[in-house]
Amino acid sequence: MNTALKFNHEIQRGAGATGAAIAVETTPEQLRVMGRHEILSLQERLMMGSEWLVFEVAPEHIRPGHVTLSQRSYRIELALGEDLDRHGEFAERVWCELMRVAIGLRLFPTASAKAKRPSFSYIINILRKCGMLTRRMSSNLEGGFWSTVDERCDGRPISDTSVTILRRLHSLGALSDCLPGDPMIRGEAAPRHRLGESDVVAPQASVRQFLPFPDPFVGRAGFAAIFFSTEVGPTLLAAIEAASEIVLPHVARNNPNRPISENLTNGGKRHHLTPARDEVIRHWQWRDSSGADLMELPMDTEFVSKWNKSSDRQNGAFEWPPKSFSDAITLLVLLQGCHLWIIALATAGRHGEVQALEVDSLRREPSEVGTIGLPRWKIGGVGQSAEELPTPKLVVQVIKQQERLAAFAKRAGNVNGNHLWVQVTSRRGAPLGGFNHTLKNFAKKFCLEDVLDDDGIHMHRFRKTLVRAVALSLVHAPKVLMDLLGHDDEQMTIMRYILSDPGILDEIREVVREIMILKGVDVILRCDELEGAGADVMKERINEYAHRLGKSAFDPQNLREFASAMTEGGQGWAIIAPGVICTGFTKGGLCNKGQPGGANPHHCSPACCNQIALSTFEREGGELESAHDLAIASVDYLFVSLQEAVDAGEEMLVAQFSGQIRSLMGRWSAVDKHTNDHPLSILLVQ
Repeated sequence: MNTALKFNHEIQRGAGATGAAIAVETTPEQLRVMGRHEILSLQERLMMGSEWLVFEVAPEHIRPGHVTLSQRSYRIELALGEDLDRHGEFAERVWCELMRVAIGLRLFPTASAKAKRPSFSYIINILRKCGMLTRRMSSNLEGGFWSTVDERCDGRPISDTSVTILRRLHSLGALSDCLPGDPMIRGEAAPRHRLGESDVVAPQASVRQFLPFPDPFVGRAGFAAIFFSTEVGPTLLAAIEAASEIVLPHVARNNPNRPISENLTNGGKRHHLTPARDEVIRHWQWRDSSGADLMELPMDTEFVSKWNKSSDRQNGAFEWPPKSFSDAITLLVLLQGCHLWIIALATAGRHGEVQALEVDSLRREPSEVGTIGLPRWKIGGVGQSAEELPTPKLVVQVIKQQERLAAFAKRAGNVNGNHLWVQVTSRRGAPLGGFNHTLKNFAKKFCLEDVLDDDGIHMHRFRKTLVRAVALSLVHAPKVLMDLLGHDDEQMTIMRYILSDPGILDEIREVVREIMILKGVDVILRCDELEGAGADVMKERINEYAHRLGKSAFDPQNLREFASAMTEGGQGWAIIAPGVICTGFTKGGLCNKGQPGGANPHHCSPACCNQIALSTFEREGGELESAHDLAIASVDYLFVSLQEAVDAGEEMLVAQFSGQIRSLMGRWSAVDKHTNDHPLSILLVQ
């Protein structure tokens, strides 16, 4: 280790500071021997807090969603065992060593080309893991520090991450000692006799992979979330807002002669406001989006209010519609869960990215397709610009409704902030610390736990579920999903997401087979429109089928069976180009003449007897487009390019454009006629 090597760290102060960059220059050896005052000074300069025995990061310097004090701070009490004095000598030593770890992580990041400086959230997480180690230590000030940790203490293994970090900082020279490693053998070992030894099997590293949600869960949960958001949400918010407008009365409800003081506590105010608010909810006209009465819900529910328990309501259970203000607030928590379900599935955002969404995240709202600004903190880091994602109209509606919900909660709790997700019950209006409780509450209230598997409901499963849906429906799914998931590596998208579900490949093949069978049905029904070199043979085959079965030939069951046989179960056909179909994909034709294997679409020839052409094809949005017009537009463009190549004397380009024009001929008679009548068609014979 070169002790002269120095590490520089530039810090940009946040709002309210000077804005100047402060350079922190030190070496690992200097950090190892620093005392309390030097460590505290360095801790303050690195924006880790200015109080000794307290690690605290300002909200603007930490990842959105980790703004509560417990999430952005760490204290000495968490690193000490029971009955130890936080101001004792042992506590001082523990805190010095923990701060060396935190400062070392910030100053000396991993020397990797792709490594980034660890975030404050990551450092706090490492402090918690290291604090678990210090809690196992005895309060002995003699000897080493980290080397005294027992890796088997209490039967709990030490985190691999903390072990790696401590050993790396020790190797740099920032820590005086490290965790005990594997025992070293000194001297000569006895000769080894391998006869009778069992085979050594290296342990396989296993990483837990979250799988997509089960289809029954997605179906029922999706219906419940959409219905509750679109039909129940507007009237529920309107009722709660109307009830919240009730002002504090001047006299007691049950004693008109007793005036109510204005200096009541929040609990006292609620005592006098609750009866009037309950009255509003009890007499509210519950209506859906069409204006019809909404007196029952079309899904199973299990509503429970923890504030309103009485003899006639066992355990606080209640039915729709709500009869009290507390019941309505309970449903408001569920409404936020419905919003979360829809947004998480539509955006495929990570937990922290969805949690970091703010009010006014919608972009390009007046346009036909709106977008949402979703932060990609894992790739860009904290404070990066949000990435715009296209959002369906349903998601736009849900986000606006969530902003309305958040505005009510902040107003009721007298909380300021731009956060989108809020606490609705206790600490009303404060930022929501996480989504686990919200998702579990969603599944429980809608009685969905019976269709969930052992993995439960987790934010990352929304990403996998959307990946599965896209992979089964889009040809270019990997490219689309890379942008949607925020990946910069296509192999990450394919291997860790698309193929993480062991059954996804079989499902993709099944979907492709079904699509080709349906294309076969379409060809049978549009038999008179067929063109191309293989059209006559296909028409003859279809006519023979129709003659043999008579009137029953076009019954749905018979039609599908014939299409399945004709397409070899969906595996013998392939779509080569818009409106162009290869009917001999398994055996090939002119494209692989004289070569082993199946068809080669790159060498597809219009003269092949396996090729048929339809006059129209279906776009992704379901709209029909003329294959004739598309081919004619291509011919016109290629003729212009051919003329430019001829004028420039580019023989290779002349051959290329001529070949491309000829490849569009022989499929549709209208295209052939347009090409032959084109003023520049003489160039094809020169």
